[in-house]
Amino acid sequence: MRRGDIVQLKQPIQIRSSHLEDFTHGIIAARIKTKIEQPPEENSRSKSSVKELILYLYNPETCKICLDEDGVPILFDVQLNEVALFKAVKERTDEIQDEADRSDAL
Repeated sequence: MRRGDIVQLKQPIQIRSSHLEDFTHGIIAARIKTKIEQPPEENSRSKSSVKELILYLYNPETCKICLDEDGVPILFDVQLNEVALFKAVKERTDEIQDEADRSDAL
């Protein structure tokens, strides 16, 4: 899962503003990684694993993102096991260029 992907929440989150609204999905704003504990090796790079996601809550029925009273999107922190991938975004051209640059450097 990457930034911009849409995930489905296993348990909807209810937000009360002017009325009660259920948010069943989220749009990934960021991924929180933690380092994997492994014995050190000479040529290995430390690997990390995504454990949490920062989401904009999203309701696909109304096409709304959860906003605060001032109209600013609210960010929510969820564990990776609380969501399932719903829709992946296509690879962005800037990410493709970054990959090409890394390949050329090797």
